[in-house]
Amino acid sequence: MRHFVFFRFVLIFLGVCLGFSALQAQQKRVLHQTFDVTDIEEIHLEIYGEVELVPWSGSKIMSETTVELAGAPKHVLEFFIEEKKRYDIEEILGADFYVLQSVEKEHREISYKGVVCEEKVRVRLFIPEDFEILEGGKVLRRK
Repeated sequence: MRHFVFFRFVLIFLGVCLGFSALQAQQKRVLHQTFDVTDIEEIHLEIYGEVELVPWSGSKIMSETTVELAGAPKHVLEFFIEEKKRYDIEEILGADFYVLQSVEKEHREISYKGVVCEEKVRVRLFIPEDFEILEGGKVLRRK
């Protein structure tokens, strides 16, 4: 009888642990976009999240956005990617310059079933080598 009670306790404990770990699963997606900057001389960057600028030999700017969302199921992250376009970068052509900016400039907390989810957004922008990367989110074509 004691063994049965102990075995039952262990099964319940493992079930609770597995249920908790499933709820705390971390979702991750990597998104890519490209931007044609053939005739562009000056670019202003207004990107949400942790941003890394990487020179590369391509002729276009490529963005690689890594999104991690802990504490929510996959469909929650998919909703914010597909429906809300939360992590998209848009291009705006100004009179004298070109702007790459996050569609959502501020991210409100994401909650799932009353629990705040931890969100990490990292953006790597691959900048063509014929541009010079300056301070303050500015990129200029080399002369």
